[in-house]
Order: sequence, then structure tokens, then C-alpha cells
Amino acid sequence: EGFLVLIDPRRESPTRPKIPQSSETFQPIPAVEKPYSFINFKPLLTKIINGRLFRVFANIAPIIRHAMILAVDELRPQVLLLRDIKDALAMTRNSRWRLWFNSLGAAASVNHFHLQGAYTGDLPAGLTEFPVDRAPVAHVASDGSVRIGILADYPAQAMVFEGANEVELAEATFRFVNLLQKRNIPHNVFFSTNKVIVFVKDREHLMTRLGINPAAPELAGIVTLGDRKWLQAPPSAEDVRQALAEATVSREELLGLFAAFRQRRATEAAGATATPSEFLDALRSGQDARIREMLPWQLERGMTATFGEFERLLKIEAPADRAAYAGVATALGMLGTQRSLGLLTSLLSDERVAVRLSAVKARGRVRGQATGALIAALDDTHFTVYLEATHLLGQLGDPKAVPRLADKLANPGIGGLALQQKAAQALGSIGALGPNGASVTA
Repeated sequence: EGFLVLIDPRRESPTRPKIPQSSETFQPIPAVEKPYSFINFKPLLTKIINGRLFRVFANIAPIIRHAMILAVDELRPQVLLLRDIKDALAMTRNSRWRLWFNSLGAAASVNHFHLQGAYTGDLPAGLTEFPVDRAPVAHVASDGSVRIGILADYPAQAMVFEGANEVELAEATFRFVNLLQKRNIPHNVFFSTNKVIVFVKDREHLMTRLGINPAAPELAGIVTLGDRKWLQAPPSAEDVRQALAEATVSREELLGLFAAFRQRRATEAAGATATPSEFLDALRSGQDARIREMLPWQLERGMTATFGEFERLLKIEAPADRAAYAGVATALGMLGTQRSLGLLTSLLSDERVAVRLSAVKARGRVRGQATGALIAALDDTHFTVYLEATHLLGQLGDPKAVPRLADKLANPGIGGLALQQKAAQALGSIGALGPNGASVTA
């Protein structure tokens, strides 16, 4: 395949931004986060693509010389929308520019929507294209003018979408990507002229034998390793092949996802949009997977409009629409940001247990100023709510929760033994439980 292996200790720099590499494709932005807080220097330039402004920054730890980060002003999680794919295709149109997107869980180092890219003229070792660019494709179907295939004789498993009609190409690609987002499957997307390659990660093997969770450039054939041990004994060609293979799903799993994609496509109406009623139905269902599937469609309108829709729903008193409250809480827990806090606070006092429970879970996901809200939830009247709040306080690990948790351990009230056990576990997680089981509050 002509893979290239680079060893660059800068990739292991402690100053390089990192987030936990879990398999959650939707992770909330902390309430304290600000736009571009993951970049501490000014952009090199700006680009307006399809009416949207991208700020272009130099990558401080690039896999490829002159690699760039392209970010937008809107603060939203690192999920891929239809408009993002359209913009990426516009930027790579008849160009030597290659772009890629790493989802959360698939080596994204920050949770703020961004793309990355490089010119093929800047590839190392005299390469004029990424190795994946010349990999053969076995075509298996078509969707309108779009040809759909899989990489053939290539170690990493991926679906390939090709077509000269950028609108149809973007829509077909997004349907498959959104299936992965719905199912919480991490993915890496590689864009070139009239072509999109979607690598599907194996959630059970995010880290490979090379000690990395391969990002899109590695899967595309330029593998960068940061551990200095490789300077003494570089990996073999077979090691690289095996690492890329184990990072992605099996061929059978990929074809199973493609079958689900085709089945879903067969039931869709013409066009590539979801209706407001489908979004509302997803919220009413309270099912995480349905909300993850419909939320990207709603986000096409922007984060501001999405929060506005949540605020509108929470003001409606009709019983049918109030059924969406728990789903709104779940969605807020997926998006995060400061704006979610006030809405979740109102939901924590809802009279319905299911709504309060969803709000507590969401509040625990949105990092920043969560401790106070969860401490207040310890006094909820329903055991599912206060037990969940106790558990989440342990996960947060904030010492400010110790006095109240210690009180619940000593005086559980109607919570009984179950609450004592949860409180003890939480205190242990915070490091505030002594060896004899007594709480340590000093």
C-alpha cells in the first residue's frame, strides 16, 4: 500500500489538547468552554465557504507539514452535519487540498467542531497523494448519481462515496455518517475531490498494537507515532497493516452497517431532510439513539436555533408536547455549553420522576458548575433520582460534595441501605472514605 511511518515525539507533547477517547460520539461541551479555547493563537486566515466563515489555524503538532485546523465560530460538539460535508466537498473541489474529520472516540483531541487538512504538495517523503487515494474500490451500490463502494485490498475498513454531484454526494455520505452517530460508532472521514471515505472504528479496540488510536491521516496511510521507543525499533509493515485492521470493524460488520444504511434509505422520503415532527417524536421517545439520530438534523439550523426550540418546548403546557421534556434533558446533556444549565435547572424541579432523572443524568454529563445542582438533587423525593445524583457526584470527584455525601452515609433516611452504599462508593471515588469505612471530611 506504500504506507509511510513517521516518528515524531511532538505527538506525545503534554501541552497537546486531549480528551478521553471513549466511544461516545456525542459528548457535551463543558459549561465553561469558550469558542476556540483549544487554540491559544490567532488564525492565519479566514475562508468563507457556502456563506459560512472558517478560521484557519496552524496545527501545532502536525502529522503533515503545514497541516491546518479549520474551525467555525459556532460552539458545538464534534459531530458532522450535512452542511459540514457540503463545505468540505466545496473546499476540496478540483483541488490538491485534502480534509478530514475525526469524531469523538476516533482520535478527536478537542470537542469543538473542526476539520483538519493539508495540501498533497506538502506530504512527506515525496508522496504526491495519500496511499488511500490510490486504493482500489469495490463498488457495491449506487444512490442516485453517487457510487458507493468499499476499500478493496486495504487493511482499514471503510465505505467509499463517489460522485460529481456534490449535493447528492454530501447527502449520501451524511446518511451513512449519521447512522454511525446514532449507533455511537466512532468514525474518521477523509475528503478529496468528488470522493468521501468513511472509516468505521471498532469501539472495542480504539487503541492499537502501535499504541495509538489512528486518526484519519493514519488510516489514510501516513502513520505518525509519538513514542520514542519506535526510534530504536520501528514497526514492521505487517505491524502497520495489523494496527489499521484492528482499529476498524471487520468486513462483515461493515457490510452489516451498509445493509442497515440501505434499509433506512429505502424507507425515507425523497430528499435528505428530517421534519420537525420527527425531531419532536424522537424527544418524546426519550431514546438516546433516536435523539442522536435526529439531533444533527436539528443542528443544521444552528445551536442558537436548537436551544431556542428547546426553550419553546419547555414553555408548552399541552400534555403531548410535555412528553418531550425528558428527551429535551437528554439532548441538552449531549450538547452541553453554558446555555444548557438554566434549562436543566428548571427540569430538575419538574413534577415527573422521569424528567428529573433525565435532567440529573444530563447535568452530570455537562462539566462545569455541576456539583451544586447534583447536591440539591440528593434531597429529591424519589430514590432513582437521588441515587443517580449520588453516583454522579462520585464520578465528578469534587470535594465540595463530601459533607453532604457524608451526611447521607450517616443519615440515609428513606434511602436506607441503598443510599448508604451509593454514598460510600461516591466518597471512596472522591478519596474521602477512610480504611474503616468512615468518612473523611477534614
